[in-house]
Amino acid sequence: MKRMINVIRKTIRNSNGYALLLTLGILILFTVLGLSLMTLTMSGTAKNSTREDDTQALNLAEKGLDFILNEINTHLAEFTKEGKSRDDFIGELEKFNQNNLRYKCTFDSKGILIKGLKITTSNSQNDTSLACIKSVHEVNDANGLNDLKKKLEIISFGEVDGKNKQLITFLEIGADHIPEQLKYTLTSNGNIHLNGAVQITGDLRYKGNLTTYNKAHIIKGSHYWVDSLKPSIKSTSSRSNPRIVVSRNSNFYHVKDSSNASSLYTGIHNLNTSYLTMESDISKLFDTTIFDKVPTVVTTDSNINTVDVSAKKNTYIFTRNSANDILTNKNEYSIPNGVYKNRSFLVHYYSTCNKSSCNKYDPEDKNSTFELNGDYEFDQLATSASLKITSQNKSTTKVKIKNTLYVEGDLIIDGNVELSGSIFVNGRLKIHESNLKTNALIYVNNPDGYTRNGWVYYEPVDIQYSTINSLPYKNEKNETANGTLVIFSRGKVKLSNNSTSSLHDKPSEIYGFFYSGKELEIYGSGSNMKIHGGVYGSRITLHATRGNTQETAPSRSDATSYNNYNGLYVFKETIQDDITTRSSNQLVGDSRCNFPTKSNQKKCYDYHSRLQIHYNEDVINTYIELNREEELIYKVDPPKFVERN
Repeated sequence: MKRMINVIRKTIRNSNGYALLLTLGILILFTVLGLSLMTLTMSGTAKNSTREDDTQALNLAEKGLDFILNEINTHLAEFTKEGKSRDDFIGELEKFNQNNLRYKCTFDSKGILIKGLKITTSNSQNDTSLACIKSVHEVNDANGLNDLKKKLEIISFGEVDGKNKQLITFLEIGADHIPEQLKYTLTSNGNIHLNGAVQITGDLRYKGNLTTYNKAHIIKGSHYWVDSLKPSIKSTSSRSNPRIVVSRNSNFYHVKDSSNASSLYTGIHNLNTSYLTMESDISKLFDTTIFDKVPTVVTTDSNINTVDVSAKKNTYIFTRNSANDILTNKNEYSIPNGVYKNRSFLVHYYSTCNKSSCNKYDPEDKNSTFELNGDYEFDQLATSASLKITSQNKSTTKVKIKNTLYVEGDLIIDGNVELSGSIFVNGRLKIHESNLKTNALIYVNNPDGYTRNGWVYYEPVDIQYSTINSLPYKNEKNETANGTLVIFSRGKVKLSNNSTSSLHDKPSEIYGFFYSGKELEIYGSGSNMKIHGGVYGSRITLHATRGNTQETAPSRSDATSYNNYNGLYVFKETIQDDITTRSSNQLVGDSRCNFPTKSNQKKCYDYHSRLQIHYNEDVINTYIELNREEELIYKVDPPKFVERN
């Protein structure tokens, strides 16, 4: 018994030893784990702190870049607020360079920025934000050297608690002397109304509202709304969506049907909500079956500067005291053919002129309107009354103005005419029944139409029953370029009944830009026009159908394809909507087939819109070459990022 108790006691002593060892082992294990966890935590905290310092250093470098850009642009915007000449702006732009002490860079031996424009930070004294201009480069665009722009290489630096980041950014600053209206397909300080299947290639810019309708307006004895399709819009680039740049208060509307055609036309212009439905989804306003990409809406608070047409007058006008005269009697209004070089010529009447002034005459009275009929070349010409450029039979009258033409009254163009030069019309511009080829810049000063017995006989700019095509010319690079017709008018601009009843794929190709200080209205139902350029109006109204129209009754077999609007036969909307999808290897070179779709095919519609407006930068080149008065610079362009490292 005693022996058994001793064994039990020995066993207990051994168990206590095992327990102690086990306890110590567990304690050591948890200590090691705890220390490891603490080490990892401290290491993670240090890494997070490092990452945070890196992020803050990058933020400070970006802050330096933003600060120097804002300072430069704010200065230039304030400098141009009242308008500055090209030379003045270039001189001011030259101040922002690598030698300007405020923006000069100083680097250490490792290429790290240590001195530049210092930006105040709200953090500790260990935080640093610097920026400087390292180099300045010239900017070249499609027209060559653009001395209103500079490309800056800006170095920006940020440092937080010893961690630093340095950015190298190339960007363009400066201004553009081209009027903003020439940068968009459609531009308006008011509302834009698109009625029917108008086709637009390029961007829209307006401050008012946009309405669209799937019918087009015509006047054929009475007001009619022709069944058609919604307008369509695409970008000039296959890689991007078209842009619609609007103000913050702009709205989108779709027009509702009405049985009163005349009231509907007025109601749309007056934004009468009885005829309109507000839309929040921009895609619902356009026919997206043709072009897949929905417009991108961009909001801006910037203003659209208007063009002061009257201010251009002094550049063109001259009197008898400063010109060599071509004297004509009142009964001899036709100006002799010829080349008139090295002098300025003023055409006036003996019977009604004195040495300081002449009177205007009725432009519809041929015996009181000067006439050009033949071949002419002038350095500089002015008339004391209205001027008519015309041709006889099948001949073509050619008028080339090297410097300027000033017309005191109205300018009337009819017949076969080739016209080039820079022109100021103190009256109105009437182009009727003309086959015109042109490369001209024309300012039209009279804001009111020509009236008879209370009726407007023609608008300040009135283009009807005509075809207008490009007159090729040699540009400054001695390359053959498409001539354009650029018109700036104080009053309404109206284009209608041009290339009437022509097949849908045979439009009159007009390279041009049309500006109206009031309303611009273009009809594309009976007319058929493709404008390569753009338009501006305080209000823009466009009307179009797609496909064929004709003013003679269709044959019995075709009669079911047309609707009759008092003698104007228009394709039914179901036929206008005829669209075919073809593979990309078909119809190579066909301009109808250059619109990529999501399925990587090309969508070709069988019937063209009878009013197409495609943005074309050639109008800018014509404006630059023909403009005889320097445009003041009022606006600085936002910085354009070129490259960033």
